Amino acid sequence: MSVEKLEPHYKPSEVAYFLGVTTETLRRWEKLGLLKARRLPSGHIRIPKSEVERLLSYPPRWRNKTKSQK
Repeated sequence: MSVEKLEPHYKPSEVAYFLGVTTETLRRWEKLGLLKARRLPSGHIRIPKSEVERLLSYPPRWRNKTKSQK
């Protein structure tokens, strides 16, 4: 059994919430090769926990500012 199968995977909506971006941004990143995701037979994508952790380690430049920060 591979490690990938044991590792938790998240839906794009969950990852988008964690990162403060849209699901469309995640899909774009995946198409550009900036995000590793696996496609299910149904065509849906799942993002491994290791990718979420990798993305969370970067500075949050892309995140939207809150109203209090504007």
